Amino acid sequence: MQVTFFFQPTAAELESLARALKDLKLKTVAFGTYFNLFRPDDTGFMGANQAVMKLVAAQASLFGCTQFVTWSGSYSSQFGGEDPRNHTAEAVAQLHRAIREVVLPGPGTY
Repeated sequence: MQVTFFFQPTAAELESLARALKDLKLKTVAFGTYFNLFRPDDTGFMGANQAVMKLVAAQASLFGCTQFVTWSGSYSSQFGGEDPRNHTAEAVAQLHRAIREVVLPGPGTY
């Protein structure tokens, strides 16, 4: 199953969910939040944001899952909006930065 969050769960809620899914013998194959990688602080798309994905990534081992689903997005403030910056080398670099920020632990999180 894919587990998608449209709210920010607590660490305790994630632990409880992981136990419940294991008890039900349901495998988590992916996590999602659908935040915009080009505008990580923008919560306009279903309330998703980078903070939720960071929390989920930090707790992914509880679920035995390392697959993440996100909406790659656009520099445009409109959902699905075009922006000339979307098709540049800088856009690719921004995707790399955003992904690293989500999956790599920050200082003091080991």
